[in-house]
Amino acid sequence: GRILKFMSEKSDYCHGTDIAPHMLRFAREHIGNSNVILTATNGKQLPYGSGEFDLVYSIHVLQHIPTKSMLQDTLKEFQRVLRRDGGLAILHFNGKISELDREPGQFAGYRPTLENAIKMTRHVGLKLENKVVKKNGDFYLHLSKD
Repeated sequence: GRILKFMSEKSDYCHGTDIAPHMLRFAREHIGNSNVILTATNGKQLPYGSGEFDLVYSIHVLQHIPTKSMLQDTLKEFQRVLRRDGGLAILHFNGKISELDREPGQFAGYRPTLENAIKMTRHVGLKLENKVVKKNGDFYLHLSKD
């Protein structure tokens, strides 16, 4: 919730979701802003209406999604809740693309290459506006709704 806390200081209201109730409790304790709404999700569908958000961001989350098809479904949900005409999605992808290069004890899900991530986001109706590639191989895609 560190980024959510920062965003809540710049926005009228912010929403955060997680599949883990203990992470939502942790975020509630550390954010403390009344304009933040935290909601549990099933990890498959976001509990929001279509076109409801100006900004969707995901940092250090997508690498935990186990399969390519589940990641694609998540990206479809991001596209669905993002408003048309000016909405922006900022998505972080972990640069490590193999289960074998993870730290001991870490869960590593499906991790697309930069090229595959761009193809996947395009496939679900998101348009690439910018990309940032870090030295460690992590990359950020800045996307709008097609």
